[in-house]
Amino acid sequence: MDNTCNVLLINPPITLEVYSEQLHDFWSLTPPYSLLVLAASIRQAGVKVKVLDADADMLKDEEIVSIARKCNPQYIGFTVMTPSVYLVKRICSKIKKKLPNVKIILGGVHATALPFELMNELQDADYLIKGEANEILIELIKSNDKIENLSNIEGLLYRNQKKDIIINKGQVFIDDINKLPMPAWDIIDLNKYRAYRLLMWNKQYVKPYAPVFTSWGCPGTCSFCSNRLMHGNKVRFRDPEKVLEEIDYLVQKCNVKSICIQDDSFTIKKNHTYEICQGLINRKYDISLMCQSRADTVDEDMINLFKKAGFTWISFGIESGSQEILDKANKKLTKKILYNAVLISHKAGLHTHLNFIVGLPGENSNTIKETIDFARQLKSVSYGFSFATPFPGTNLWNFAAKNSINLSTNWNYYDWVNYPPQSLNKDITSNDLIKFRKRIIRKVMMSPSYTFRIIQKFGIKIFFKFFLVDSIKVFSKFILK
Repeated sequence: MDNTCNVLLINPPITLEVYSEQLHDFWSLTPPYSLLVLAASIRQAGVKVKVLDADADMLKDEEIVSIARKCNPQYIGFTVMTPSVYLVKRICSKIKKKLPNVKIILGGVHATALPFELMNELQDADYLIKGEANEILIELIKSNDKIENLSNIEGLLYRNQKKDIIINKGQVFIDDINKLPMPAWDIIDLNKYRAYRLLMWNKQYVKPYAPVFTSWGCPGTCSFCSNRLMHGNKVRFRDPEKVLEEIDYLVQKCNVKSICIQDDSFTIKKNHTYEICQGLINRKYDISLMCQSRADTVDEDMINLFKKAGFTWISFGIESGSQEILDKANKKLTKKILYNAVLISHKAGLHTHLNFIVGLPGENSNTIKETIDFARQLKSVSYGFSFATPFPGTNLWNFAAKNSINLSTNWNYYDWVNYPPQSLNKDITSNDLIKFRKRIIRKVMMSPSYTFRIIQKFGIKIFFKFFLVDSIKVFSKFILK
């Protein structure tokens, strides 16, 4: 069997590195969608490519290096998120020692937010691509690494013969994403991926699992979000037929049983959403379906259509029970709109997963009480409570700089759920934030009313078999710590 390739794309093992093996087994395990789209573009250009999902396989450094040596590629690409910087740096160093001639390319949201700083920190990296890399990477491969060919590649950083970092202007946003090929689903084993375990609660399929995007970009300007750095504020939609063709392929060829529409807001363009849902209704697939939505883009007709199309879960970003904090976060939503979106979802028979953020600017003990009260009022069966994290390039990052808030220089601390959180409020400490979140989880998810709601919705067997087991894992990590 020929294991060689020209390009090896690596998704680093961030879950095992930053969190724990216990939570790796608990959380959803999502295929690296962006790398698969990138791989499809590379393959379409006639270049042999492989994707190594070291996160899904929980690979150690030496195993990654061993696979890289067997592939013997000309280029190795890494996707870099903020908490994976040191992990990628370490792996790059080990790869370069064994494959000194390989060219290492960095991409992803952290690379886009702090391109020069990342290239300067990861001295073993040869190139960095800002934003959507599909077209740029093909140009880079065709350049044959000749300096005279690199200077005109928009959005590229590289090192000249003196090892100085050269920054090309611009960042590419792909105007027509319908020109992109379907993700290269055939080059990974989808059986290893699983959806959110909460699907088990209502006895639905969890694996094989795949995410699907029907659009790129988000018009929102929420202070905590870094997605706009990669894909911009202009929303570009995939043709509904292309989306449905991809779902057909996943279900019929890959035997996928669970799909999540992972757009920042699947419901932002009604006729687009309706056409996809109608296609799902016509197909009558026996699969589990979830989606994410913005609360002000749904109404009863759309939610009822979701139910007919086979969706059973919908996720909303609530963020806070304080209207003042929502306004400061530039959420541009009222509590009434948030409440109504959840209410009509429950009325239609959809389960909701609600995301909250602890520690946004303006947070204090009073706003925490507002969040507890609002979360309980919404009567969901699933909640997520993360810490406000000032990722580079976000408005929270800029807020911290403007208000002389000293942020950690340790990139490992830049993730939504891990310890210690960083405070964006001068009168609130990191320990205060930890206590706040523990208090919220105890009041909302350890209350008798919540337990009764889970049993009422899913039954006593599911409660003991899944919910109680999952709760013990989460509480031992975040409550008892």
